Amino acid sequence: MERILQQIRSNDPTLETLDLYYKQLQPADGVAIAGALEGNTTLTSLNLAANRFRNVGGVAIACALDRNTTVTELQFSSNAVGDNFGLAVARMLERNTTLTYLDIAVNGLADVGGTAIANAVETNTTLTSLDLSFNRLEEGFGLAIARTLERNTTLTQLILNNNQLGEDAGEAVANALETNTTLISLTLDDSGLGEVGGAAFAAALETNTTLTSLDLNDNNVQPETMQRIKELLDARDPPPPPPSVPFKVKAAVAPIPRGVKRKSSELQLLLL
Repeated sequence: MERILQQIRSNDPTLETLDLYYKQLQPADGVAIAGALEGNTTLTSLNLAANRFRNVGGVAIACALDRNTTVTELQFSSNAVGDNFGLAVARMLERNTTLTYLDIAVNGLADVGGTAIANAVETNTTLTSLDLSFNRLEEGFGLAIARTLERNTTLTQLILNNNQLGEDAGEAVANALETNTTLISLTLDDSGLGEVGGAAFAAALETNTTLTSLDLNDNNVQPETMQRIKELLDARDPPPPPPSVPFKVKAAVAPIPRGVKRKSSELQLLLL
């Protein structure tokens, strides 16, 4: 670990991508990495997913990225960080002008941290891909991210599956798509949207012409509504290639916490 820290501190030109996925790193390691990152000008892609940083290490990393001006891609899923980390990420996103890809799935974020992040993304002009899946986000966050989508002009990929946003928030997100002209891919499976949310998305797609990928599985949406959404998307031009992923391990995201399972879809319809 000390050798890697020295490479970061010394701005080793060969160290542009750093993969520390699932290395059992502790909060103190997160603080050390954060200290090294503050003055680094060569590292662009950083994978710190599936470690044990918790709030102390997570907040330190977020604060470091507040000052770092070269990291463009961060994977930080499965670190058990919670809402203090979420608030630190929000503050970072208000100032950071280089980060384009942020994965903070499976981190125990609730509405306090999640809403702060949504509000920060509203005015952020560089982030294009955000993954907040498998957290504890509910209606308050859902309404906030809907307001964000009405105003944000850079986000193209948003992954929110396996949260419990509920029908009202689902309807609000769908309504936001009527004015949003940049989002291309939206993942909302297993989000408690119900038929109310599903019908709102079907209506929104009559107006929205930029969204090309939508996942609404496991939301108790009626089959005929899902079919209508599929028809609307199928009538569009083929979607562009998905955003590049900085590390191959992204496919696994990180180990899913015990007790968290994906439901098998009654409809088994993935809208692509």
